[in-house]
Amino acid sequence: MILVRSRIVSVSCNPRNLAARHILLERAGFDVTSVASTFDALDLLANHEFSAVVIGYEFSFTEKQLFAADVSERWNLPMVILRSSDDDISGDDATEATKRGESLISSLNSMLEERLKRLA
Repeated sequence: MILVRSRIVSVSCNPRNLAARHILLERAGFDVTSVASTFDALDLLANHEFSAVVIGYEFSFTEKQLFAADVSERWNLPMVILRSSDDDISGDDATEATKRGESLISSLNSMLEERLKRLA
């Protein structure tokens, strides 16, 4: 049996956070592509197949909201939106909003497992 690693797009406009998140996700077993803008992420999603998206807390509320709506409408992929406060963007069935201190890996794993169940 061939085990395929889930392909994740990680988006952050903060280079240090982007690099740290990339390493964290790779160590957790994900195949990660990291980009510094939502425009680059949308381009990647349009041209390659991915399992989920992680967007960092550094983006404005509006940019995260527009990006999440676009990804949800066009690709219906699970998304973890990192948020910096309780006033930041909230999640729905396919989008989970987590504070920086909460577990990104467990959020991703549970969303990907749920998606596999729905697709089966």
